[in-house]
Amino acid sequence: MQTNDVVSQYVYFTQQSGGKTRPLLVVATNSDKYLVYKITSKYENKPEAIKDRYFPIEDWEAAGLNKPSYVDTYSGTMWLPTARMHKKIGHLTDKDILRFQRFLNQI
Repeated sequence: MQTNDVVSQYVYFTQQSGGKTRPLLVVATNSDKYLVYKITSKYENKPEAIKDRYFPIEDWEAAGLNKPSYVDTYSGTMWLPTARMHKKIGHLTDKDILRFQRFLNQI
């Protein structure tokens, strides 16, 4: 995995309630784990304070996503072991990488 890759990975909500396979944005890596933000398509019904922390991926198709999607910076990042990595589905375009860096500097 490389920085700005979009991967598909099973993520637990809690140990008791299970989880789901979802897209994630890789923001850092080392030999045994990677740091990710969740990606979501759920945006419209969120409160404004949360919407302000969702980064819209403009080139979502080029990133391997099936519908308009957002990087969820509101929930923060999480480290996941590389051994659990499901598969790479895409990569942010240079334009979205630059826009995301600017977005992070503003929040």
